[in-house]
Amino acid sequence: MLISQQKFEKIYQDELTPKQKKALPFFLAGQTDEQIAKQLGATHRSTASHQLRNISTKFGFPPETEPDSRCNLIEMFAKYKPELVSVKALEKCGHIIQNIRFPEGMEPLNSAFYQERSPTESRCYTAIKEPGALIRIKAPKQMGKTSLLKRIIAEAKKSSYSTVYLNFSLIQKNKFTNANDFLRSFYAYVINQLPSAPPLTVWDIDTPSMVNCTLTFQSLLKQLDGVLVLALDPTFRTSKCIIYLFNKNS
Repeated sequence: MLISQQKFEKIYQDELTPKQKKALPFFLAGQTDEQIAKQLGATHRSTASHQLRNISTKFGFPPETEPDSRCNLIEMFAKYKPELVSVKALEKCGHIIQNIRFPEGMEPLNSAFYQERSPTESRCYTAIKEPGALIRIKAPKQMGKTSLLKRIIAEAKKSSYSTVYLNFSLIQKNKFTNANDFLRSFYAYVINQLPSAPPLTVWDIDTPSMVNCTLTFQSLLKQLDGVLVLALDPTFRTSKCIIYLFNKNS
């Protein structure tokens, strides 16, 4: 049975020796005892084995349970600090770990499962700094489009840009059959994420819906202090994610 997260954090932060803190990341990266010993400046693998046994014991896995104690240690870190655990380490214990969360859906920013596709990320981060930028992310399903989208948004926030993320799957499908209903829902979603946006009451029912949408966004941009990044994630309809960047001069 795994210890509580509170106890785990106390051990991780306060009870490991400097050498154990140095060895642990190499172990969680999937390195062998020989490789870990070399990283520690030792000549024998027994040095690494000794450190790992002591680490396992501190987290409640006695040495007599080895090799299961090592897999239990990986399982614990995969639960409480997944960003530190590599896929290589998980693969070594596939026979015992049954409850690990494997990639499915959008990966958190600190996820160890997210695989960068250099130079895609850096190109996107550069593009959002260009006025009036448009980024299309196209890939088959479950290839990490939304995960990349979230990382671009996080990068935009570092530049103090205003951001709006719209997941089309959260809009009722019947709204897509009428342009006015869809555009009103679209703008209402924007208002929920940008408190400074003009209220929906400015939407004139006697004005064509596309004109209404244009006028309200023009009004929004005039009030905007800085840059707006609008990220569209039409997950249930297409294989594309789209990012628009607006400023007052766009």
